[in-house]
Amino acid sequence: MNGTARSPAQEPRQTSQIQETRNLTVVTPWTATYPDPISLTARDPVTLTGRQDLWNGHLWLWAIAPDHREGWIPDTAVEANLATITFDATELTCAADEALSLLNRTHGWTLCRAADGRQGWVPDTHLSESPLP
Repeated sequence: MNGTARSPAQEPRQTSQIQETRNLTVVTPWTATYPDPISLTARDPVTLTGRQDLWNGHLWLWAIAPDHREGWIPDTAVEANLATITFDATELTCAADEALSLLNRTHGWTLCRAADGRQGWVPDTHLSESPLP
């Protein structure tokens, strides 16, 4: 999950949408792993390759988007080879002790926004809830 395309937080029909903004702290640094991540719009045709991964108890599927970019998507993001949600797999590279805002959470990953406006997904295992100010 990585890149610079539109953000799922700005698109309709997100999985596990969080309504309130919560503060998080990075406890373990994360480096984005994919330079050109998959991005889907709801109702896009999706090709599933059959490759699967169980990430902390959540099923992820390797998919190919209409623009031929490939990547992991949550199993709930596709039905009958059509995207059920808008999803952008952009990951956020972040440093230990960096403060982030929680935007969305699904399948063991959290969509975060950094103070400088960058946003992307970070594994839940790399984050902790920040104490309220």
